[in-house]
Amino acid sequence: MAFAACLTAGSAAQSKPLTLAENGASGYVIYHEANAPASVVRAAKEIQRVLEISTGARLPVVTAPATPMISVGDTAAAREAGLMQDKIPFEGFVILRSGENVLIAGHDVPEGQERWRWMTSAGTLYGANTFLEQVAGVRWLMPGPLGEDIPPHAKLTVDALDVRQAPLLMDRSVNWLNDKTPAVIEWKERQKMYRWQRLGFGHSWDDYPAVSVLQAHPEYMRMREDGTRDPAPTKKDPAVAYCLSQPGLVQAFAEAVSDDLTKQPKLMQGIFSSSDGFNGCHCPECRSLRLTDDGGKWHGFGGHGESITPLLLRFYNQAARIVAQKHPDRIVGGYIYRNYQYPPDPMPKAEPNLVLDIAMLNAYGYKLYKPERASELGPMVDAWAASGARIAWTDYSTWYRNGYGVPLPPGKPILKMIFPLLAKHRALFAGWTGHEHWGSGALHNYVVARLLWDPTGDVDALCAEFLDRAYGPDAAPLVGRIYDLVEEGMMQYIRSYGNKAREPIYNVNYEFMQRVCAPRLAEIEKLYVEALGKTRTGAQRQRLEKLGEVLTVLHYNLRKAALAGPKPEASPLYMDDAAYRQFLAARADSIWIESLSKLGKDGMLNVLAEADKRAITIPRLGAGFTAPKIDGDLGDPAWEEAAIATDFRLRNTRTSASQQTAVRMLFDDKTIYIGVECRDAKVKEIKLVPAGRDSSNVFQEDTFEMFIASKQDYQDNYWQITLSPGGGVYDGVAGEKAYNMEFRSAVKVGEQGWTAEVAIPFASLGVTEAPTGKTWRGNFCRVRKPDPAEVSSWNAIDKGFHEPKNFGFWTFAGK
Repeated sequence: MAFAACLTAGSAAQSKPLTLAENGASGYVIYHEANAPASVVRAAKEIQRVLEISTGARLPVVTAPATPMISVGDTAAAREAGLMQDKIPFEGFVILRSGENVLIAGHDVPEGQERWRWMTSAGTLYGANTFLEQVAGVRWLMPGPLGEDIPPHAKLTVDALDVRQAPLLMDRSVNWLNDKTPAVIEWKERQKMYRWQRLGFGHSWDDYPAVSVLQAHPEYMRMREDGTRDPAPTKKDPAVAYCLSQPGLVQAFAEAVSDDLTKQPKLMQGIFSSSDGFNGCHCPECRSLRLTDDGGKWHGFGGHGESITPLLLRFYNQAARIVAQKHPDRIVGGYIYRNYQYPPDPMPKAEPNLVLDIAMLNAYGYKLYKPERASELGPMVDAWAASGARIAWTDYSTWYRNGYGVPLPPGKPILKMIFPLLAKHRALFAGWTGHEHWGSGALHNYVVARLLWDPTGDVDALCAEFLDRAYGPDAAPLVGRIYDLVEEGMMQYIRSYGNKAREPIYNVNYEFMQRVCAPRLAEIEKLYVEALGKTRTGAQRQRLEKLGEVLTVLHYNLRKAALAGPKPEASPLYMDDAAYRQFLAARADSIWIESLSKLGKDGMLNVLAEADKRAITIPRLGAGFTAPKIDGDLGDPAWEEAAIATDFRLRNTRTSASQQTAVRMLFDDKTIYIGVECRDAKVKEIKLVPAGRDSSNVFQEDTFEMFIASKQDYQDNYWQITLSPGGGVYDGVAGEKAYNMEFRSAVKVGEQGWTAEVAIPFASLGVTEAPTGKTWRGNFCRVRKPDPAEVSSWNAIDKGFHEPKNFGFWTFAGK
């Protein structure tokens, strides 16, 4: 029989309909072979359980055929009907009526018998679930009993039945869904997915080649901009970076991957992906493969301004050829990601064993709402597919870190763009990031799960089906409007940034809540209350109340940030602080709200705060005081007169960092002086890395960074200076390192941390005299690398340091 992926076809008309159950009784049995795989036994029990709930009839499960029957798995009856397992595609199944019998047969490979690790096949179980969906009308909307929608049937009949399905994507997963929860694991299986991702091409350079090889060949390490090379690591380093123009490095890397595949004969794939944040090597040959002009086709390489795709693609192909010599039956691959996302022109032919795992970093967090990004997507994927490589997809496009109760939408426009491309190019796999908060994220998770099985599915129809089945036909349009409201706001918010590299982060933050949620809160509340009144069943109301739990988190956080309107206590979602803590304590193990919303183990609560507006007044160096000597020692008497900025907060919180920083500030007629004390209880663990000026190696160790904005257009025009305890210096304008500022600095490592002093002439900051009485914007930030790592700042930030909207206020004292 011919199979078409995810194709359902009706056979010729058969005899009169079969009655599987009527008035709580049935003459049918459910039959599987006595030695059937565990997944087939599970399929039989699931059919028995669901049909009993739906019809009241409990069909016996037997291990001997007895017409009429529902035959499950590889049985004599299935084989007699021509349903041979070796003729059914991997993970595929057939559901067929044969006389009075119903046959459900799939490709079944139990654990322990799989050709490749984890590559089991539960085709019959998938067929059983599809049978229950199509014949009994079942939908598994959410995890657990509450998410199960099983319509009642006084009489359940089957007409002509001929369903043949197999997945188009070899590997399908939605991740970050409370994946260890049994109910979630079960829900995934019912959606024909796996507990976790089976295939993937994550960052692997810290695995290959061995550290001893790198130490023996220092020339394999990346060349820095100053002409020196990174030191070879002494242990596995997730930030290791290579010179990909060294033939010996490519050979050693590929041989190490090959050796791994030899040691693990069931391992299907080898991984080539670079360390996260790799920005290329600066040796002449590697630099010659760096692109700086895309001809406008890719909007300045998505705002990055350059691309190292030719360098990475050459490495992938060279390494793939070497691995294929020993393991022609394996696949190898790596990410298409970050500053090597865009395809080169012309496109070189990919090796036959190569898989390109597209992971669009500049699409993370609904960025495909941007017209520029949306217009790039199809041509970009088409171009990569034209290389001849297999395409895979790692997705964060409909994902936001969400600790504040936002009912994130399914991202319908985005799903409509991506899944047809996956179907068009028959992607090898897709790993999607889901919404952990099932109370409002179930809609997204359900639609994505269905599309992973059938990428040609109708997004609008799937959304409508979920809303109707979950909340009832009367409440469904109202709940759908809640999601539409949030999606409209998100579109406006994300598009407002334009096609820049600096754009909205993928953390829900104050700005997001202020611009997206606060203006729509009153209408969301009204729609929710109205929808509650229109639910028809207890289950529908309970599901909607789970959405209400998420909205309760939303209202509380908007209230704490003074964004919930003039009378927040009048809201149906209002809770005072004590009640809200009790609410969260009762949901410590809940899958319905985001883990970031819950009380921490220490009882701390992550609460949205109003945008930080810290201010400091910088005193003028007093008469009789000598300007500080810039030697890294803060013992100069002048520092006793300085203003001090301290109480650094952890990123995206108002929680004080455990390792504090104090910054002293003074100025005179020509210079601003900044003294820094970075306290550290583990000072002996500070990593000191030699680094020249503006070398990216500065960021491989602890750093202190200052951001100074003296102009009205400070959002895109501010100065950055970065210091490291090893003496590294990095400076630039708004993230562009080409600018070199004139200033003096010195650092010193002591017993309780490290200190730094900086003297910056006002002329270097674009002003001709001291800005007496004026207010500038600025911030101080710190990265502390020893475990546990800390990222902190003086004025609170959301995610990154380059957030001028989160700069504090520096006022220079009058004369």
